[in-house]
Parts: sequence; C-alpha cells; structure tokens
Amino acid sequence: MNFFEQMLQMNGENEQAVNQLSDAMSEYEGKSEDELTAELKRLRESGQISDYELEQFVATVAPFLDNGQQIRLYQLIESLK
Repeated sequence: MNFFEQMLQMNGENEQAVNQLSDAMSEYEGKSEDELTAELKRLRESGQISDYELEQFVATVAPFLDNGQQIRLYQLIESLK
C-alpha cells in the first residue's frame, strides 16, 4: 500500500471513529452522572469494557473536563478496576 492509500485508509478509519463517538454521545446525551456511572459499571461487570478501554476513555475525555470533573472521573475509573 502506498502513502496515499494509507492516508485514505487512515482518513476512513478516523471518520468511522468520529461517527462511532458521535453515535455514543447521542445515546448518552441528557443522562445524569448517576445514570452514566451505572451504565459504565454494567458494561464493566459484563466484561464489555477492559482496563485498557477504560484508560483510553480517560485519556480521550479528561482533557475536556475541569479539575473537579477529572477527579471524579479518575475516582470512578479506579472503582471500576
């Protein structure tokens, strides 16, 4: 695969990731923090989310949160591990 094909493939993968993120955000939009926490716990207990995926989630979301929200997020993730 040449450079341009790789770039096109990466762009397609990025677009797919953005679409998946947008869909997930739409699904959880308007839910309370308690509802979101319960959903994360359910997913974790059912084995649908791994430690790696939790860490990736934190790395993606944390930069968009204020300090208080980051602390709550870190506490939540630690309680799920």
